[in-house]
Amino acid sequence: LAAFQPLLEKNRPLITAVNKKTFKYGETDRHYLDIYYPPATSASTESTPILFFVYGGGFVSGARNFPPPLDLVYSCFGSFFARQGFIVIIPDYRLAPEYKYPSAIEDVLKAIQWSSSHASSLISETTPNPDPKSIFIMGHSAGAVHVATLVFHATLIPVESDLREKIKGIALVSGPFKYFQDTRDGVFEAHWGSAENARENSAISLLIKSFENLPKAKLPKILLVEAEFEPKWIMEMGLDYWRLLEWHLGEPVRMDVVKDHNHISLNCALSSGEGEEWGIRVAEWMKDVFSGATFGTGAIFLDDIKYTPCLDSNQLEPISLDSYILMSGTVTIFYGAVVTPVCPRTWKALPRCLIVVGRYGNINFMREHVEDHKLDEVLREHGYADHYVKRLQDGEFIIPGFVDTHTHAPQYPNLGKGGQYTLLQWLENVIFPKEAEFANTKFAKEVYHEVVRRSLAFGVR
Repeated sequence: LAAFQPLLEKNRPLITAVNKKTFKYGETDRHYLDIYYPPATSASTESTPILFFVYGGGFVSGARNFPPPLDLVYSCFGSFFARQGFIVIIPDYRLAPEYKYPSAIEDVLKAIQWSSSHASSLISETTPNPDPKSIFIMGHSAGAVHVATLVFHATLIPVESDLREKIKGIALVSGPFKYFQDTRDGVFEAHWGSAENARENSAISLLIKSFENLPKAKLPKILLVEAEFEPKWIMEMGLDYWRLLEWHLGEPVRMDVVKDHNHISLNCALSSGEGEEWGIRVAEWMKDVFSGATFGTGAIFLDDIKYTPCLDSNQLEPISLDSYILMSGTVTIFYGAVVTPVCPRTWKALPRCLIVVGRYGNINFMREHVEDHKLDEVLREHGYADHYVKRLQDGEFIIPGFVDTHTHAPQYPNLGKGGQYTLLQWLENVIFPKEAEFANTKFAKEVYHEVVRRSLAFGVR
């Protein structure tokens, strides 16, 4: 922050030149929001998308406006993305410990609903056609948790709500997506009320719960952003969340790791003229989503990142990003019918079998018969009380499989493409043209590099 403050001060005329208005969207003094309107040089005569920004602050602090000399901290964000062509809305929201979960998320939702019902407030000389049906939401740190919670919570936005159709994309920046027992200040407990509630309603827990009650078609496009020099535990959570998203969605999810930045500097760099390239990439991603572009790229990782933790802890040792990927698996628990061979001629059926699959795909624990009313007790006994359990439905069962796991690396760029073609059409229109591009060694190197990265992320070693 200290490094960027003089740069922001130098650009104060640029930042404050962007038109900004303040509105009240709720009852308390934490229910105000600022709207930044694109300048004439950036505005579109057609429709203008809306970008909400939810700042962080460890769940217990934060404000859309700070007193001098920090008064440009979030104005720099609003000004930057307004100059990228977005109507930017930054709301305040109620904070812990006075207001517990889900108060902050309810406030973010209320601010979004307010913008839809007060569309005239979005209109300015440069934005005659705001598009309240094209909403993007970006959250940083605790704000990223609030945004993820809003989208993946089962009831905050009902599945059939038209608001889900309006939210086109979310950008989750440096979010602490899982419960972390931080004995220094207890901010997780302050927000959720207890460690148990924090585990139960963390962003990653809600993502897992959404597997069964939230259709994938109701989800927006998702972008993850991490800084190169994040605290280790935040980087690990981001990778866990990214890997689980890709597994659930069955398609690549983009994740940017921003070089030469830490947890705080990302936002402070915007409008400073230094280190703001990440914001340009995010703006381009949102514009692509707004225009209906399709996506086929997964994570964007930087080469040879070594980790410098920001926290003073003996547990936070420097570690390579490759190691984070290998560590980023999640535990999966299955309960239900299993059919398994005993020998080449004999098999047995286990209607109430419990299987715990570990972070690296190995079976950590298995019990052949567990009565339903004993399931929670057995999971607690083995240390899995806080994990999601996939209960197999009637007619579903698990059997050993002979699975062909080999990968054609040149086919990686074709993931998800060509579904509209027959086999020969697919070869002619998708496969052969793409394979010809491998004559370019630079292209081939980039693809193979990403194949290895993504294979490692999915546990292939």
